[in-house]
Amino acid sequence: MTKEHLSVEYTVITQQPQEVFFSFVYFEVYIDQFFAEQLLFGYLLLNLTMLVLGEKNTVWKILTADFIFAVFQCGYLFTENGWLSAAGLFLSAAAAFERGRRIHGIFFLFFIMFCFGGAIQAVLSLFPVPAAAGGLAAFFLLRFLWKKIKICRQIKEQEVSVSLFWENKSMTFRALVDTGNRLREPLTRQPVSILDAKSAQEFLGDGWDQKKGFFLIPYHSIGREHGWMRAVILDKMYVSTSSGKSEIERPLFAVSNERISLRDAYQVILNPEHIKI
Repeated sequence: MTKEHLSVEYTVITQQPQEVFFSFVYFEVYIDQFFAEQLLFGYLLLNLTMLVLGEKNTVWKILTADFIFAVFQCGYLFTENGWLSAAGLFLSAAAAFERGRRIHGIFFLFFIMFCFGGAIQAVLSLFPVPAAAGGLAAFFLLRFLWKKIKICRQIKEQEVSVSLFWENKSMTFRALVDTGNRLREPLTRQPVSILDAKSAQEFLGDGWDQKKGFFLIPYHSIGREHGWMRAVILDKMYVSTSSGKSEIERPLFAVSNERISLRDAYQVILNPEHIKI
């Protein structure tokens, strides 16, 4: 650590009956240490913002934005001008995000900064650790909470409604979006969703496999190493989620040889490529 530092002197006045006492509290802030801490905090803030927005960026862009953030925070320390701190946030977000995403980036960077500051205060009040260690702890805490929120949101959105159309018939089913379902038709590599056997009988009717032919889809399941399912190309499908409705033309559906839900909670296992969560 260099010998360069910033000295800050405060006057503290305490008053008791008929007497006034003056005492001085003297702090030394090493500028190189402060700059290193701001580099760390800026990097953590930018990473949290990228995580929340689902953005991916190059290391150099993040480091450039981080350097801008640290320089402006040091400027704020010397001048005590709050506008420099705010300008550092704006410019670092502008450097980290693409033009069409900068407003979102700036907004979420400010929001996460407040959350980050509150988390650091909570950590430091509970544990006597250095500020850098408290920042790392706050980062991992916020990242853990965000991932938990995201998982709960995905679980909620995994159950959707699908409307299937085939010839002159249409039916609506409850579907489970299975992220582990990677079924594909071997030749065309088209993604395959699965329809319950009972629902297929009701929707497609007898002799459906003789009307337009069928595909054979190989699969693996618990208790069966290898198996085959018959599949058919439907006319179209509507997928309804909380965020809206999407249409898929000519989706490929395999007919399950057995029940796919013990309590008939859903009738379709939807391939994740048939929906964007």
